[in-house]
Amino acid sequence: MRLVFKAPSRLGNVIMADSAPWTSDVDSMRLIAEGDNDRPVLMVNLNKYKSEAGYSDGALYREYMRALDILILEPGGVKKFQYSVSGQPVGSQGIDEIIGILYPSHEAFLSIKEQRSSERNFELRGMCIKTAVIHRISDPVSEALVSLPDIKN
Repeated sequence: MRLVFKAPSRLGNVIMADSAPWTSDVDSMRLIAEGDNDRPVLMVNLNKYKSEAGYSDGALYREYMRALDILILEPGGVKKFQYSVSGQPVGSQGIDEIIGILYPSHEAFLSIKEQRSSERNFELRGMCIKTAVIHRISDPVSEALVSLPDIKN
């Protein structure tokens, strides 16, 4: 199966995808998605929020989280964990929150920017996120996460 990705939407003069540009890892993900061994994938989001987002209880942050929850469900994803960072005993990385989202397949994750609620989500993401790094875990261990309970919002 060949995945087709449509061009990113525009929000005024800003391309929506610019708030979450793909890295070269997406090429590896596409190969998995197009092959016979696509499998669940856990995406671990390390987010640092802009002060105007009002993390963790501001109106803009809460609106972004509602939009993210909707977007996650559209391709069949589930939020497995969401934690505020309490400190960093080793190293230095400025993050406020860690969110783990399990998608049923690499193909499902790769379709995220094509979902119905994607445009609004990425607009809010651009307003809230100062920096974000998303780590992909797709080895067989991540499949055990399917049995963990989902976060109920």
